[in-house]
Amino acid sequence: GAAEAQAIEGEIWQAWMLGGGPAATSLMRSGIGALSSGNLPAALGVFDAIVKQHPDFAEGWNKRATVLFLMGALDAAVADCERGLGLEPRHFGALSGLGLIRMRQDRVDDAIAAFEKALALHPHLDGAKANLETLRRKRRDGAI
Repeated sequence: GAAEAQAIEGEIWQAWMLGGGPAATSLMRSGIGALSSGNLPAALGVFDAIVKQHPDFAEGWNKRATVLFLMGALDAAVADCERGLGLEPRHFGALSGLGLIRMRQDRVDDAIAAFEKALALHPHLDGAKANLETLRRKRRDGAI
């Protein structure tokens, strides 16, 4: 059920977070701290360092994409999502993030495709599910 899915999701995120090794994990904690406190420039600096030092670490690209999205740098955020997905194609977090970016860019078909892929990997992603339903309803009603 949903609780079991949540537990598994937690384990997957943990594996993704630690996947770059100890040095990347330490930087990751620092970047997430900056992100949580809303210090986007500091967070960006940390995630820039992670992707330079650990270019094969998918979660570094995903987290930098999140910061870029929050800063409004949508094209750069898409590029980072795609780098992360190239390294970890089953990253439902990156797919869901890509869907949000595509929504913001009014690229509805791309957004729908990203949310569908995320949900195929993780059917209990409520945010992706809600966004997908909204987009499909708007498309059906001719609003987009």
